[in-house]
Amino acid sequence: MRALAISVDEKRFETIKQILGKDVHFEVLNIKSSDKNLLLCPHNIDFFFVGCDYRCELQSCLKNFIFLSEYKQVPFLMIRPLCLRTEVQLPELFLISRFEDYTLTADQEKIFDKIKAYLDHSIFSGRLFHPASIVYKVFEVQKIILSDPRLRGNVPSLAAKVRLSPSWLFSKFKEISGVPLETFILKKKLCYSLWKIISTQEPIKTIALEIGYKPPSFSKRFHDFYGVTPSAIRKKSSFLLS
Repeated sequence: MRALAISVDEKRFETIKQILGKDVHFEVLNIKSSDKNLLLCPHNIDFFFVGCDYRCELQSCLKNFIFLSEYKQVPFLMIRPLCLRTEVQLPELFLISRFEDYTLTADQEKIFDKIKAYLDHSIFSGRLFHPASIVYKVFEVQKIILSDPRLRGNVPSLAAKVRLSPSWLFSKFKEISGVPLETFILKKKLCYSLWKIISTQEPIKTIALEIGYKPPSFSKRFHDFYGVTPSAIRKKSSFLLS
């Protein structure tokens, strides 16, 4: 089994290698251009691991997503660290996102199951934090947000899932994560929408509705966040992929 790590932090990369063991042969790729002629993938890769640091820098995200869209038949996991205040010290932990409902082979399913089992044991087993603690609940909310590409639920529904009031979740999420809950949700939704704009021909209106926005509101949020409209991104990516 061969896997390719793309822009994955070195510490998280070493953790993933330890989780999967000798059954997976890893190669590493840092994509330096979104030029189609430079988007070359090593042969016979079965799985991609793609790093995300929450910076949401458009050019970096474009390079990764344009590359992944060229090899869309290969499943990928987005690897993100737990979002925490910088002064909080924890072991090298991370969360994962699946952007596509791939039909996985038995070996690919084994990779996903091993990663998920590790995360459930290391973060959500009650070993680090008691399940009733507010830190545990904030991590649980992050997991819910990152594991659901579309995330149609709102803050009250998220709060209900972890048995907190919306106002308490708002306050404690920012206190522990260092970022407002609305910003965390917005980043995840716009990241997913960027992937869909680049990797599919779905109408932008459809993509907006899929993540719970009315089209005019979505276009404004997207432009405010990335500094460019969704349609301009589609034209650019279509040119690079043609």
